[in-house]
Amino acid sequence: MNALQQAKKICIDNGQNFTPIREAVLSILMDSGLPMSAYDILDKYRQDQSSGAQPPTIYRALAFLEENGLIHRMASTRQFVICDHIGEHHSHDLTQFFICDKCGTVEESIISHTLWHEINDQAEKIHFLVKQPSLEIHGLCKTCQ
Repeated sequence: MNALQQAKKICIDNGQNFTPIREAVLSILMDSGLPMSAYDILDKYRQDQSSGAQPPTIYRALAFLEENGLIHRMASTRQFVICDHIGEHHSHDLTQFFICDKCGTVEESIISHTLWHEINDQAEKIHFLVKQPSLEIHGLCKTCQ
């Protein structure tokens, strides 16, 4: 089963509707292989679908896909990227992203429980409640070094 089929199955299993717009937005991100802004996705959607879709349509689709663990939002770049682990059982609460500042590639991996406990311990010491425990680490990928 490919990632798009996995995504459909996840939505159906959760009793949610995987609409054509949601599928198209996910496909655009899958085909890109790189993070994209909502407006880049909108432009590609309009081009592919010959549609006059508006930004709220794309933002709603992105919110749905993110809520269902199919994509991630990169806070530092305000872009979206496909989840590398669609269909696998993992926690999106403990994700780290290695972002290449030159070519834009993103590698996703899971934060170790040891590191998560360290981060949580430090947060507790300063009475800070962690709501989105993901790390975005910027640098240069192997190809761009």
